[in-house]
Amino acid sequence: MSNLKQRTISKKFSVDGVGIHTGKKAIVEILPANPNEGILFFDKNHEEYPPVKARACNVVNSTRCTVLGNDKFSVSTVEHFMATIKSFGIDNLKIYIDAPEMPILDGSAKKWCELFLDAGIKEFEESVKMVDFTAPLYIESGNSSIVAIPSDKLKYTFVFDYPKTIVGTQIFTFTPSEDDFVKEVASARTFAFYEEIKPLLDSGLAKGGDLSNALIIKKDGYMSDLNFDNEPVRHKCLDLIGDIALCGFGFNAHIIAIRSGHKLNTKFASILEKKLML
Repeated sequence: MSNLKQRTISKKFSVDGVGIHTGKKAIVEILPANPNEGILFFDKNHEEYPPVKARACNVVNSTRCTVLGNDKFSVSTVEHFMATIKSFGIDNLKIYIDAPEMPILDGSAKKWCELFLDAGIKEFEESVKMVDFTAPLYIESGNSSIVAIPSDKLKYTFVFDYPKTIVGTQIFTFTPSEDDFVKEVASARTFAFYEEIKPLLDSGLAKGGDLSNALIIKKDGYMSDLNFDNEPVRHKCLDLIGDIALCGFGFNAHIIAIRSGHKLNTKFASILEKKLML
């Protein structure tokens, strides 16, 4: 039996902003939920639609962001939100959104953290479902890979390299029990290379992206001041935390990701969900 108790928020709150890919304004209302309800997304425009549960089995797309959906509606770019609630140990919420994409805010999880801290946390008597790792679990795709190694505590390590760019090789390790998500990870912004922006726009993406919500990288430097010397890899760790949270339970393991993105992250979460769910 887990010693960790399930959590929700103490009071509801709302936030609005634009989606980085769609450019559409979204109003999001977040309400407390009961034990064992999980994280549920509702279409605010059609509340009769069944909710989408934040689980890996409901990932319908993972190109440049993580999209959850069912046969009625979908919601994209959930990873920063999911990373925040995972780090606050929140297991049960109802999220009502009136647009197809979560607001990007400043491109990081900083504002989400502020909102959840203001709302407060309510703890239940019911325990969090935990799964023990007894052997390593490994997946790869091309030159990207993720491995989970048995550990007495949860830990994330992200490794990537962008040769011949100012980013170079970056490595970052985050241990939630020892490090502060708000200080060490949350304010790391989504990033893109300057050369990628035009193709994204041409393909109908990044309509809501600008220097206020993304870190743009040119060949000779960054177009805005860094929040961390290694901000890009910290943001990749932020995405990893949010995507892996979709497995739907707690666990202790050292998750090591090398050059992974949303597609491999969510595939790994799906494997966890299918193989390790009790």
